[in-house]
Amino acid sequence: MTIQLRFAAGSASASELQQASDEALRRGADSEVDIPTDAQVTIVQEKDGLDPTLTLIVITIVTNLGTEAAVGVWKEYIWPHLRRSIGADALGEPISDEHTDEDGPEGGASDADGPAS
Repeated sequence: MTIQLRFAAGSASASELQQASDEALRRGADSEVDIPTDAQVTIVQEKDGLDPTLTLIVITIVTNLGTEAAVGVWKEYIWPHLRRSIGADALGEPISDEHTDEDGPEGGASDADGPAS
């Protein structure tokens, strides 16, 4: 299962976010936190096709455990770690109210999904 979350760029670069995300996954694997062992997170920076002045941060989460598990990895572990290690302004506001996955279903985002908190 693959989901993508999109945010406006914040104070951190995609490489800083990726490094902190990798650290969060490593720490989770070394602890008793219930992170899927197959979880992979990729963070890239790209331009918005509709508004070329807007820089997006696209977070892709891949896991074999389904959409809820992938969103849980973000909401319960990676985003709190990024917020603590880089700061609450590491990411801008979510670009959309929804996350998407490659199988088609979409689900609403909540404040725990990112920097809207």
